[in-house]
Amino acid sequence: FAVTTMDGRLVVAAGTLITSLSLGHQSTVAEREWTLSAPARGLALGDHGRLYIGQPDEVLACDLATARELARTPVADLVALRHVMPATR
Repeated sequence: FAVTTMDGRLVVAAGTLITSLSLGHQSTVAEREWTLSAPARGLALGDHGRLYIGQPDEVLACDLATARELARTPVADLVALRHVMPATR
């Protein structure tokens, strides 16, 4: 799974590894890597630098700049995360 950010980074999920890459004109540099407790089932970008990661039975919200987990939302029988939408009130 992969998503690109507005500032030109590429975020890739392969199994339990997430990698944030800086895509320069001359080279590509890994900025940050972190490991998940379960395999990724999709990636989506949200507002305010949040990265949403689908996992078996839940979606994680993480701060893309720090890789810090912000929230976990249960989603029974999650097969794939394709996109996220802002919550409505």
